[in-house]
Order: sequence, then structure tokens, then C-alpha cells
Amino acid sequence: MKKLLALLAVIVLALALSACHRGEAEEEPAIEEEPAVQAAAEKEEAAKTEEEQEAEALPAALVGSWQLDGGSGPAAAELVVAAEGAVSFFMGGGVDGAGQIKMENGQAVAYTKSYMESVEYSFTLTPAEYRGEPAVEMELNGQVYYWVQARPEEQAASVPAPAAVDEGFDRCLDDIAANVQPGTSAAFMHAVEQAAALMDWASTTPMSDEDVATAFAARLLSLDSRGMATLLAQLELVDGAYRQLLEPGQEELLAAAGVENSGYPWSAAATAEIEALMNEAGLR
Repeated sequence: MKKLLALLAVIVLALALSACHRGEAEEEPAIEEEPAVQAAAEKEEAAKTEEEQEAEALPAALVGSWQLDGGSGPAAAELVVAAEGAVSFFMGGGVDGAGQIKMENGQAVAYTKSYMESVEYSFTLTPAEYRGEPAVEMELNGQVYYWVQARPEEQAASVPAPAAVDEGFDRCLDDIAANVQPGTSAAFMHAVEQAAALMDWASTTPMSDEDVATAFAARLLSLDSRGMATLLAQLELVDGAYRQLLEPGQEELLAAAGVENSGYPWSAAATAEIEALMNEAGLR
């Protein structure tokens, strides 16, 4: 009998210990995933989500070559938008540049840098309708501009009629384009040299001031937006030198610029053609 009781006690004790071990196992907390493993999983999930999202496409209605509305700017103003988002523009008055368009929350935002002055511009471009025609709305520096597609007849009308151009006029503009480099240390002295040559040409040219304006407008329209901006910046330097050469006592300046045998001081008759040129360039 004692042996039976002892055996029963051993069985009861074994069952109690087994139940106790099971309770402890149930109470043990689950092993948390290591932070590095969890971060890697989250990164993989984010990358997968990003791949699944389609990138915003540039509106096809913005792509093309556009002209600033005639009531808002010069006829030479141009905006060119490529399908891949490259953009270039020229508005006159030193406002020009090239860059890239980025789609941000449904808006086409252009980030550009000026050709000559390294000024950065950002502006929005939106497909629009202007006077019943397809257009591009530009918001730049708090102002809104409308760019339109020129009709073939309007493009033909914008090209000036041929003018009576002498070789000296083209040579002067070629020399300015080749020798006057804004932003360089010698730019002003080169501008003095070219201004003197321009004055010598103006003193003898058979061209009228109307011919000069028409010929320059034709040359400007033959350039792309970068070429327009460059030529106008060069002419702005030459204009400053020209104004100084109208003052008395500029012999030392001319000598420093290497100018010899010029017509200085020039007569007032030489200024009409140059004034017509600078006026057409938007410098008056």
C-alpha cells in the first residue's frame, strides 16, 4: 500500500511540473524582429511601391515652339519645349535661359539659368487657351505671360522686308559677336574698339536708320534664343562704350583700346544709324 501511494505521489508531482513548464512557455514573449531586418523589409516595400507608380508625364500640349503674344513682348521672343522636358526661352531685356522641366504635383515647373548672366529662373508652364487658340501660360516672377503658336502668315509677316545692307554693317556685327565677351576683364576695351568702328561705319554708310533697324531685326530673327541673348548682351556693352565716346576728351580711352586713325570726334550725323540699331535692340 505504501508503495502504491508513493507511486501516485510521483505521478502527481510529474504532472504538476509538466503543467508548470507549459504555462511558462505560453507566457514567454515572441522574439521581435531585429531593427536592421525590419528596416530592410520596409525599404524593399517602398522601392516596390515607387516602381509601381508611373512618373508624371509632361503634358503634350506644352511641347513645341511658341512666340510671346505680340502685345506682351518683342517679335523675336521665343519659348521652345522639347518632349523630354528640355526648355529654352528668350524674352528680351536680359530675361532668357535654358534648363529642364520637372513635374511637381501636376504642374510643369521649369528650372533654368540665364545664358549670359547666370541668373536662375523658375516658372510654371500650363496648357491654356488664349483668344480662342491653344497657348502656354507662363507664370514668372509674379507675372503671367501667354505664348502662342504663330500661324504661317504671321510668321511671314514677322520677317522684315529685305533692306539695303552694305558690307560694313554685317562686318561690324560680326566683329562685335567675335570680340566682345561680356564678363571678361577686357570686355569693355573691346567694346570701345567696336564702338569706334561702328561710329566710323555710320559716318559713311548709305544705309538709312530705317534700313539699319530692318536689317538688324532680320539678323536677330535668324538666331536661336541663345544667340539672340548673346548678341543683345554684347550690344549693350558696345552701347555703353559708344555713349562714352560721344563725350569730349576720350582720346586716352581710344588709345588704351588700341584704336588708331578713327574719326573721333564724330559728327552728330553718325549717331542716327547707331541710335536706330540700339533702339531695335531694345536698349532705348
